[in-house]
Amino acid sequence: MNKILTIASLILTLALSACGGGDTFRINGEVEGLGTRSLKFYYYDGDRLKTGMATALDGKFQYEGKAGKPVIVHLATAQGIPVGNMIVENGDAINVKFFSDKPGLMEISGNSAAEKYASFLKENYPLVAAGPSGSLDIAVEKFIAANPRNIASAVVLSLHYDIARKPAAADSLLKTLDTKFRPGQLTAGYTAIIPRFTADSLTVIQPVRLYSAADSMTTVDPAASPLTLFIFYDSRALFDTAMRDSLSRLHDHNVAIINISLARDTAIWKEQLRDKPAKGTDLWMPGAVSAPALRQFNLNTLPAFAVVDSVGTLLYKGDSFDNALEPVHQFMLETLR
Repeated sequence: MNKILTIASLILTLALSACGGGDTFRINGEVEGLGTRSLKFYYYDGDRLKTGMATALDGKFQYEGKAGKPVIVHLATAQGIPVGNMIVENGDAINVKFFSDKPGLMEISGNSAAEKYASFLKENYPLVAAGPSGSLDIAVEKFIAANPRNIASAVVLSLHYDIARKPAAADSLLKTLDTKFRPGQLTAGYTAIIPRFTADSLTVIQPVRLYSAADSMTTVDPAASPLTLFIFYDSRALFDTAMRDSLSRLHDHNVAIINISLARDTAIWKEQLRDKPAKGTDLWMPGAVSAPALRQFNLNTLPAFAVVDSVGTLLYKGDSFDNALEPVHQFMLETLR
């Protein structure tokens, strides 16, 4: 009976490894020394945070997911202990081996960028395991210089460069990579974090008082939530179906959403609310972008978006909703670690 089960398991493994095409990726893996435990997978695909679970039996596991573009799949135990990271995309049939006593280190095949990333880890593992340092930064810089047209460079930069120590150098390194080799879904968290360590991050958003739909004043304090997304608008047409869907997902992940209308009067604003309801707290402030209560945001146009953490640090300000989502998704990733 055991022999039959072993043969059946082998056939399944070979089948998964052989099915490299299609609209999914498949991972056939092992974590040496792990035993039987639950594993969790999470990755940002450029649109939303995706998560999944698998059970490792005697360290062996299989997982199937979807990623239309290359992504970093983060793997951890159900208790949040990091196991490693993989670069994958649809069509990949990944074979990977991790080591429970050496988190991150791996032997992998099935994706050339993942294999290149694994080689960086192998060659520099003592530095990687020790954490941020000048020596590790130098190793990252050398790797990027030698591999400017490989997605692995964006991954190495995102995961192993100490931006707190050298933010300007980090930003310059990122810009040496052609946009084709630093896609947003790989560098979203990194590009969102860089402003925290540059002069632009000196802005600290203070609590602001605005009008509520109940015709009373209310205070919005960034300290009340881990992360706050401010949306400034004059036309509710901004809140299309795709945006409302995104806001619903963020609301479910403990992100405060503050929708601030700068319509001419409250009658217009309340009519807009009835037409296009959306997740979040709806508030109003007269005076357009020059309203005294909003001067600290230094808005130049509408619509505008701002992302603020719990200590008031302005992580993003601009006119792109997609760009505003980058630090938000990074926050969601961090809460899962």
